[in-house]
Amino acid sequence: MAIDFRLTARQRELQLQARKIARAVLSPALEAESLPTPEQRFAATKPAYEAVIAAGFLRKCVALSVGGENAGLMDTAIMVEELYAVNASVTLTLIGTVLGLLPLDLRYGGAAEAAAASIPRTSRSALGGVLRHRAGRQRQCRIARAGRGCSYHGYALG
Repeated sequence: MAIDFRLTARQRELQLQARKIARAVLSPALEAESLPTPEQRFAATKPAYEAVIAAGFLRKCVALSVGGENAGLMDTAIMVEELYAVNASVTLTLIGTVLGLLPLDLRYGGAAEAAAASIPRTSRSALGGVLRHRAGRQRQCRIARAGRGCSYHGYALG
């Protein structure tokens, strides 16, 4: 049986969107690599990370079953390939966030309402509002706590 490696129209659009934001947002963030300390380099990528999230790419990496926009690993692979080709640092930070959200999908296995109810709603950062779903009415979910006093990429999480 032959394998078809051609992208669908939806996948091609996703690829072009990822390529566009990578060039516009992630390319300028490469200047951070010339900073002297890892902390400075990491902090300098924050605006690019926020812009990628604001453009909806975190939602595009989260499964449909928990309110994201990702139809499968192929979607993730397409996006990661385009983003990583331009800036590995910000892309790896984004994928780290996705991996942190994975337990929601594994725990609730498609029960979007239960997953949404489990996510605290106290975040005011770009990480807030990551997931949206419809369960009779539209609901905004927020990611906020990973533990008291914790922070992630400059965002207070506790």
